[in-house]
Amino acid sequence: MPTNRDDFSPKIVDILAKRVSYRCSNPKCRKNTVGSNHLQDKATIVGIAAHITAASPGGPRYNKYLTTEERKNINNGIWLCGSCSILIDKDPFSYPSHLLEEWKTNAEKQSSESLLINRMSEFEEPNSKNLHDRMMNFVYQQLDRFEKALQKLELVHKGLPIRDNEALYFLYENLEYINPTFAKTREDRLNIALNRKTAILNNLNIINDSQDKLLTFIISTDNCLLTLNEILDTSELTLEDQKEFRTIFFKNLGFMFLSVMERIYITVYLTRMHRSDLEIDTNNLSSILTILNKIQYFHIFHHSKKYN
Repeated sequence: MPTNRDDFSPKIVDILAKRVSYRCSNPKCRKNTVGSNHLQDKATIVGIAAHITAASPGGPRYNKYLTTEERKNINNGIWLCGSCSILIDKDPFSYPSHLLEEWKTNAEKQSSESLLINRMSEFEEPNSKNLHDRMMNFVYQQLDRFEKALQKLELVHKGLPIRDNEALYFLYENLEYINPTFAKTREDRLNIALNRKTAILNNLNIINDSQDKLLTFIISTDNCLLTLNEILDTSELTLEDQKEFRTIFFKNLGFMFLSVMERIYITVYLTRMHRSDLEIDTNNLSSILTILNKIQYFHIFHHSKKYN
């Protein structure tokens, strides 16, 4: 029967559930939503792939500016238990879109961290030499992950595709630098944004033209950085050894990657904070603004001692 709802595909529903380990994304709930069924070839799932902005007009948090594809996209979904999915729709003003996006980001991060805890058993090695060698292998495994993500990066400029290292170099050359000095007040951040409005608009235009492939690259590489730091920080390595492995990793990564990620992060950060002050049309920004929620490593990087 035809429907006016922009529902998620079965694949997206499945991925939303798995990305939070089948647990409700509400931080005050976190109930498990999957279990066994009396039929051996089935499982009982009581979770819901809920829409952050409604699937049809008149629904809670409906955003008329989203396209059908954006409304059905995984970025517009959040995994909840049955009770919490009803709760957020019955009281949408208490549960706005930005809050649900925060729930989703934190739930996915917790799910990822639980995997890291399990992985640590692989590195519990009494022999320091053996541990050192295994950690060296681990560092190069993360570099291999980065290389594979880079190979999939593709931008389009003036109708022509630009791939992998050339794409990274293009971003480095064309994304304008914005002073990321940490600002303690909203007024300070606003002054930075207004003074660099031209640069922000230029960067947004470049990001927007290739945002799908770029977002995939950012998520993959950001997870790479998080995994590396989590493993090193929780290992029994000496501080000197941890410093050695990080130096090896970032030396192989190259300065362009960190510079590009920093420029993307600062651009989106200031846009999100001050898009009305900058007089930026928000109709086409929904996908771009999800980038900020996805970048976990650079949340830390931005607020590090480097900027205090």
